[in-house]
Amino acid sequence: MTTGHGSRYRFGERLPCGAVVEDVLAQVADGHAARRNSHQAGCPHCQAALAEYDRLWAPVREVADVAVRPPESPLQAALRRIRGTVHNPTYGVLADDDGQTRIAARVVVVTAREAAQDVPGVRVALSRLHRPGGGSVGQENAVRVGMAGQSTAIVLTVAATYGTDLYELAERIRIAVDEQVRAVTGLEPVAITIDIDDVFAAHSDIALSD
Repeated sequence: MTTGHGSRYRFGERLPCGAVVEDVLAQVADGHAARRNSHQAGCPHCQAALAEYDRLWAPVREVADVAVRPPESPLQAALRRIRGTVHNPTYGVLADDDGQTRIAARVVVVTAREAAQDVPGVRVALSRLHRPGGGSVGQENAVRVGMAGQSTAIVLTVAATYGTDLYELAERIRIAVDEQVRAVTGLEPVAITIDIDDVFAAHSDIALSD
């Protein structure tokens, strides 16, 4: 975790996945934050950004709802905070009157992996950190996270014990990951996607690695 302040925003900036920030913000401003195109449906970066921008845009929306021209101060405050998230694509940011606390995506990756690993029925939960511009560190099975302000979207891949109710297992993993990420980091998991890509017999030996 580190503390600090964001840099100046430049028009045309993109999220780590390549999505244009202005396009995502326009989607939120038009009231369509809950909609997902084919890319956004599987992209934790877009999911986190949509949730965070929607949260930060709420004061502007509230003023607009009472048919009053939005004063400059709420609008500018929302834009400033949204722009600030662009410069921290691999960090979650918690801000208060004393400054900012930045939490690395790697912290969320490890926290989610450890929480999932403790759920009965999970045999393997490995992690991989996707970096802006491509490339990754870790194994094929992964925890992928998108970061935007205090919002994070998580995609977790696991292997399960054969015979386990996989739907119920996924729900238990989601609850465990949500609670642990909130408790450890203070960030808000806005989407937790569980991919179960293999099953193993209960008596089989599996070597776990970081």
